[in-house]
Amino acid sequence: MTKISITKKIKVVLQKTLVVVLWLIAIIFFILGIFNLVYANKVLPNIYFGSKSLGGLDKEHLGYEIETQIKLLSLEEITISIAEKNISLKPFDIDFTLNKKNFVDEIYRYGKRDNIFETLRDQLQLIAKSQRFPKRSYYNQEKLNQFIENNFSEFQIESQNATFSYQKGKLEKVAEITGRTIDKNLLIEKIEKQLISRKRTPIKIDVQVQEPKVYLDGLIEAEKEVENYISANLEIKSSQENVVIPKEQIFNWLHFYASRTQVINGQGYVLSVGLSTENIISDLTAVAKKINQEPINAKLAISNGKATIFQPAQDGLVLDKEKTTESIVSALSKSSDRKVEMTIRVEKAEIRDDNIDNLGIKELIGTAETSYKNSPNNRVSNLTTGTKYLNGALIKPGESFSTIKALGSISIENGYLPELVIKDNRTIPEIGGGLCQVSTTLFRAVLNAGLPVTERANHSFRVSYYEPPVGLDATIYSPKPDLVFKNDTTSWILIQGSTDPEKKTIKFELFGTKDGRKSQVDGPYVSNYINPPDPINEDDPNLNEGTTKQVEKPHQGASAVAYYKVFNQDGSIRTEQTFKSKYKALPAVYKVGKRPVSTPTQ
Repeated sequence: MTKISITKKIKVVLQKTLVVVLWLIAIIFFILGIFNLVYANKVLPNIYFGSKSLGGLDKEHLGYEIETQIKLLSLEEITISIAEKNISLKPFDIDFTLNKKNFVDEIYRYGKRDNIFETLRDQLQLIAKSQRFPKRSYYNQEKLNQFIENNFSEFQIESQNATFSYQKGKLEKVAEITGRTIDKNLLIEKIEKQLISRKRTPIKIDVQVQEPKVYLDGLIEAEKEVENYISANLEIKSSQENVVIPKEQIFNWLHFYASRTQVINGQGYVLSVGLSTENIISDLTAVAKKINQEPINAKLAISNGKATIFQPAQDGLVLDKEKTTESIVSALSKSSDRKVEMTIRVEKAEIRDDNIDNLGIKELIGTAETSYKNSPNNRVSNLTTGTKYLNGALIKPGESFSTIKALGSISIENGYLPELVIKDNRTIPEIGGGLCQVSTTLFRAVLNAGLPVTERANHSFRVSYYEPPVGLDATIYSPKPDLVFKNDTTSWILIQGSTDPEKKTIKFELFGTKDGRKSQVDGPYVSNYINPPDPINEDDPNLNEGTTKQVEKPHQGASAVAYYKVFNQDGSIRTEQTFKSKYKALPAVYKVGKRPVSTPTQ
């Protein structure tokens, strides 16, 4: 047979095979076409909701059937059988719910997608395997967990080793507890399956026994060791504080655990005893609060152009809890001499008389001054007090300085008095009123020094004390807004603040080391002036009729913008910031008396 005849035969076979395949495909599509015509307005066969077949139902009857099945699923209880005890779960107790409309749409459209290939895939899947709805249960997980907690807590008991207790000076043995547990995840999984099924046979859950590792037999060797630990109190002392640790507290430091040694002629393992360093360190935290002292930096001032100390540094003290714990463990291993010397470290202050020459505080780098003329006495007092708190403050290289933090708690105890502050578009008396002039003056000194400002906010309306210029004020109010700036120089910065009662001025000077930078403020440029609204009259029953009292002055609104640039020594830009300020226009406010005035009788 020639190669040509073989090739022809193969061709004929392939052609016949292709014809058969095409006929099969055509038949399949013909059958599917008839199938889709028959079920055009019906649910496809082999689709179930729970155990109920839905095939052949139209959309209306589908809705009725699903509604019925949902009700049955919601009402039928689930029985859980455990240790000869039956517990019933009502689905609605855990907020079991199914959305009828969602299921009607999903089931009705199953196998009837817009995409022909997806439709074909779904219909072929129905031939191979039934599709069951709902695919998952919908319930309140928290309520199911609570149901399990309420009904199965007796089957979830953690095993406990035999141990000791020490109360009222008496050491006693505590018997072991055999634990019981159930597989909670398996229980939830079975409940979820039954929530979406009508075949609700009792769920069987096994109780697993958890044996302890240490029984009473395992305490015999440990008893003497425990008695040795609590044979006497412990005294820990230092030059600052002496503390007596009673035996009860020492007992609480003990750590009991199962060893690897099995009890001879008994059950379980031997109990081991040790000291919990974590518990000891935790208790030493309370002692440390009495011992520890933060180091206090020396206070500096500029005298004759040089940084000098006007308040010396004070070293700090820190209880070394780890090393003291080591000493305690060593002492408790002995039955006598239960006295421990605390290990206390001395922490040097950062700023001391032996290192002030290394701080780089040698020249003026920025200054600003504002006037507080015509300020009332309380405002002057607050300005003076706030300036004193900032005076002598030191800022290390790379550190940010918070004005609010440096001013301390704004309270009468710290020397602040009640004075007007801006709040809710009004001026009302509060403790510390006027401190915004302290922050405003410092803000301008910072700009003069060429330091970056990270937080700054303008007042809600214009205040005459800070003008001119308009737009270079910095309001503060604990905890926010705040004035925050950063020391981006390589040396420390000293803030020196002062008030001059005769000139009625407040002044801030920043000292450090010049690095050749130059600062420039372009502006502020003021625009969008807005006239105050019409005056507001407020009735006051405490003022006589015919009396009018002005309580708020009118304020003109405006917008201001200032462009702040800092140049390096070579002329390149180091910092570039824009400070925008928007001030509200506020009306004058008058109190109008409404209290009747009695007319004298003739």
